[in-house]
Amino acid sequence: MKALTIDAIWCYAILHLGKRTENRVWQTSYRGTLLLHAGRNTRREAEAGRVIGELGHELPGIEVLDAWRGKIVGVCQLEGVVPIENKITIGTDPWAFGPFCLQLGQLQVVPEQVE
Repeated sequence: MKALTIDAIWCYAILHLGKRTENRVWQTSYRGTLLLHAGRNTRREAEAGRVIGELGHELPGIEVLDAWRGKIVGVCQLEGVVPIENKITIGTDPWAFGPFCLQLGQLQVVPEQVE
């Protein structure tokens, strides 16, 4: 099974705040099931927190993020990859920054996080 490592705060936004776009500098032809792995990296967390706050969402507590770091926390379907220039598909998605937008669907939190 394939997995996608994402900063823990962005995993939280995907699984709990309606973020359905994950931004990457690469594209892939793969479509299908992905495990969501919350990375241990915290260096971009302040910036992510600012974006989440600006979009009107409450930030998760640090204890939630710490409990997730380094673990599989969810599963989803990678439904497509769209270049940020494709405004017809991206529309007004506030989570889309690009350059490539991975479109995620059928999101599920796993009941027990796995390392």
